[in-house]
Amino acid sequence: MSADNNFYVCDPSYVSHMNEYVSAVGELELTSVAIKERILNESKSLGYALSVVRTDKNKIILACSRSKYPSCLARVRISTYKTEIGKIGLHVFEHNHPPSDKVTTLPDNLHTSANEFVSNTYCHTGNVSRQSYPYTYNSEKK
Repeated sequence: MSADNNFYVCDPSYVSHMNEYVSAVGELELTSVAIKERILNESKSLGYALSVVRTDKNKIILACSRSKYPSCLARVRISTYKTEIGKIGLHVFEHNHPPSDKVTTLPDNLHTSANEFVSNTYCHTGNVSRQSYPYTYNSEKK
């Protein structure tokens, strides 16, 4: 990508969708790791690939590649405190770079999307081979 990415304005529907998605996932009371995976996969399925830029005992921070997109403001902070497992802190999806060409359309039903886990078979290669698995609680498993 080139310096022209600094002038790209992200589709507002993506920003709106991801902020609503993060809020919906936050209400599911999942672990911080489960929240991280859902946000990464949802964003990637819409063409914006976030990655884990920091993980420590207190937080997980998701963002775009600093080398590819040095001025991208996208950030998601997920608390990993034992007393706040899964709590999502500051989140910003104001991307200023174009998505990849592997873009899917926004889902019609946000809650269905939040409750499904999308698994990219080749997550790091950008291959769009996907499978959806409905979320089930441990108490429902046999």
